Amino acid sequence: MSGKQQHKENGQVKSPAKCPPGPHKHGAGDEEDSASEHSHIERMPLPENIHKRLNALKNIHIDIQKKEQEMYTKLFLLEAEQHKKLAPLLARRAEIITGKYEPSGAEVEFVLKADEDEKEELGPANELPGIPEFWLTVLASTMHTAQLINEDDHEALKYLVDVRAVYADSPLGFTLEFEFKENPFFTNTVLTRSYKFGSEVDKDELYVSSGLAPKTTEGCVINWKPGKDTSKKETTTSQVK
Repeated sequence: MSGKQQHKENGQVKSPAKCPPGPHKHGAGDEEDSASEHSHIERMPLPENIHKRLNALKNIHIDIQKKEQEMYTKLFLLEAEQHKKLAPLLARRAEIITGKYEPSGAEVEFVLKADEDEKEELGPANELPGIPEFWLTVLASTMHTAQLINEDDHEALKYLVDVRAVYADSPLGFTLEFEFKENPFFTNTVLTRSYKFGSEVDKDELYVSSGLAPKTTEGCVINWKPGKDTSKKETTTSQVK
């Protein structure tokens, strides 16, 4: 939501990919290069035969990285397939949060530990539907997202009713969907940000990492209502005479 780390181009919000990269693998020779920066030991030229053998090891390393990248791609596609099975559960979760469904009976009983006797002190029931400000609370309390949300975003995020992930296999990637109820900030009902992994990886990049990482990311156009853009702050200046 914040405009601190993004820019607008052709009416669309774009920024470098910020998703955490996949498992990082160091390439053969990385430790040597890193250590040489901090070592005071004089390095002697490698014998030509040793140099050739090291090159052979690096070629093997690239082949290993390619195989591991194939594995991570298959794992991503498997995750996408398994995610489809969660659809009924995620839909019921959204219905409870928005108040479209009222859970009862065994659904509202939850004990984490069998020997847990203490009950949480509760206030009287109210007439509010669902769970107000659920997603604001989640995003503002989670380490990975809390740092991305500023105080100006909080009011808008009170209207967030669902967060979804939609997987894609061509091109490989995913889209995050943020669904909002009618609010005073923008006219969109769903805001999206898409991440694409790309079909080809440069050799120098593959050398140091075989994990999947987004190559590009693109956000939708936010149709802000007049004076409600939370990414912009009005500033006033005065001149001292």
